[in-house]
Amino acid sequence: MLEKSVKSAFYKCKVSAATTLILLTPVIVVICCINAKTANAWGHLKHLESEFGQATLSYAAVNRHQINYCIEVDARNEQEFSEQSISEQTEMALALWLKVVSSVLNHIVAVHRVDCTSSNLDLEINLAPRALFDGSDLLCEGATRYLLRGAKPHVLIQIDTYYKFNASDTIHNFKQIVDNIGPTRVSLHEAMETANSLKQQAGDIGIEANVNDDVVASSTYPVLLHEIGHGFGLCDTDNDSDIDHERFVQTCDMAYVSSKEMQPESIMKRLNFFYLTDDDQQGVTEVVKRFIIFGKWRVPPPLNHRSSK
Repeated sequence: MLEKSVKSAFYKCKVSAATTLILLTPVIVVICCINAKTANAWGHLKHLESEFGQATLSYAAVNRHQINYCIEVDARNEQEFSEQSISEQTEMALALWLKVVSSVLNHIVAVHRVDCTSSNLDLEINLAPRALFDGSDLLCEGATRYLLRGAKPHVLIQIDTYYKFNASDTIHNFKQIVDNIGPTRVSLHEAMETANSLKQQAGDIGIEANVNDDVVASSTYPVLLHEIGHGFGLCDTDNDSDIDHERFVQTCDMAYVSSKEMQPESIMKRLNFFYLTDDDQQGVTEVVKRFIIFGKWRVPPPLNHRSSK
């Protein structure tokens, strides 16, 4: 059972701005640190018009009408983070994003779980202690990487199961939070469906489960929902402090942001949402519209060479 302790006003990852975007071919890394303050509503990652665009989930949805994913959980975490529960959360997060993408494409995008050795892999989910930081001073719960190694480019999402968002709490499996809701228990799927349909935020679920807001916000499901947004080509939209702004400029394509002014919050801003806001939906819609030409993913000509009509 999770216990409620003193709430923190915000949780914020600590980051060195120089490490937020790493361009070491053949890997592009988007490391997520979420701020609870003002931000741009949506933005596209840089380099989508390069070979990295072919690793996005948007590319798979447009060209193959299918996304294949796999789950790997480190043996030290199998009891708390069961593959089945992470699979359920992954499929729900994909379903929310693909509902928007499918409406743009006017066709259904299928989702299949496959082995991580599959040659048709589009999305790999890895949960392990300190899996992505390798001794760096970066302290955040998750990161998204575009991998170009091998024959099939794909997205890798890594969640650090040892990440501490405050002095005492590490990241929790969202299923553990759902199991804390009583006296009438609800299934994990029901909890995620309800959170989406009622447009719940971390505070709403925290009240039901009697746990801190930041425990809920730093659990696996909102982390997956956010990171999968990166997988579709969206960037972090924090643009408040100098460090946030530097990260924003490093990772976001300034030609493809909704605004450089204050905008409403969204899941791509902070891990407080259990649904996609209008801004999240518009962002992924614009990714697909930007690249789909005659039903296939095509790189459009540079902005300065396009017709003004």
